[in-house]
Amino acid sequence: MAPKSQRALFQTRKRGKQTVTASISALHRQTGMSRAHIAERLAAANVKPTKDSPTEKLYDLETATSVLTGGNGRGGEPSGLTEARRKKTIAEAARITLKLQKERGDLVAMHEVREHVFQFIKAIYVRVAKRYPRENARRLRKCRSEAELAHTIEVDLAVIFDEIKRDYPQIFSA
Repeated sequence: MAPKSQRALFQTRKRGKQTVTASISALHRQTGMSRAHIAERLAAANVKPTKDSPTEKLYDLETATSVLTGGNGRGGEPSGLTEARRKKTIAEAARITLKLQKERGDLVAMHEVREHVFQFIKAIYVRVAKRYPRENARRLRKCRSEAELAHTIEVDLAVIFDEIKRDYPQIFSA
């Protein structure tokens, strides 16, 4: 008896030329694909059996193998396993690229950005809305004109923002 991998492979002679045929079961053992998937792929590629009897269907081994391993007659579309491997490789490459960008400092975690922005806005609020009016109320009341008041506030706020820039260099450094 022939070994399992050779079982259901048949050789026939047609007009002086020898052809090797295989059943769906033999193709299943050879490729590892399910029998139903093999039948679908062969039908989709319009591969007809060389011997079609009620008990057995034998396909040309060379044609069936080429259809099942990629040259499937559907525009060179890769098999499901090849497609899955390609997608996995692309995802791994993207993950490695993101990790490298994070190591270089090109990417920052979103929670870190939120925390810095929150602290920055809080500092502006405390200095401009809370401390400035309390600390400068008397000085601002002594201003004699609207222009003097506007100039005083403008200069004071410029000083406050310069202090904030010094306190938060990570936000203002480019």
